[in-house]
Amino acid sequence: MRKEVLLALIIGGIIGGVILYGIKIANQAVSQNGIQLEDPNKPTSTLSNSLSPTPTSANIITLEGISNHSVIFTPQIKLTGKSTKPNTIITITSEEDEVLTTSDSNGNFSSDFKLVGGENNITINEILSDTLISTISIQVIHTTNPIE
Repeated sequence: MRKEVLLALIIGGIIGGVILYGIKIANQAVSQNGIQLEDPNKPTSTLSNSLSPTPTSANIITLEGISNHSVIFTPQIKLTGKSTKPNTIITITSEEDEVLTTSDSNGNFSSDFKLVGGENNITINEILSDTLISTISIQVIHTTNPIE
């Protein structure tokens, strides 16, 4: 048993030394040839970034009748809310359910949503434009046990 451990330590040391020596040679070759590696912290602009802008977020959705960390005893809830823009697409997602709806001409929306037992992380997104998304997230706890 001791021989195998000693042999494993020797082989491991040799392999580690070879890897470190290879890294040293690679660093020397890079510095001798004057190759400069790009700074990973330096921002770069590419054509693909200019063609597909990253959506930004603005919290302007308000929910009615439900608050964060509410305890719900039914397996389904009705999520109602108001957005600032009428006729926008609203997505409601969680781990188990996804609902796609639109707000009406006054900006109001309503949808039935399924819950799973335990904590439900619900995210509501309103797509305002190609680059602007309004988002709100809440946690709702679903249980069938009454609170004592």
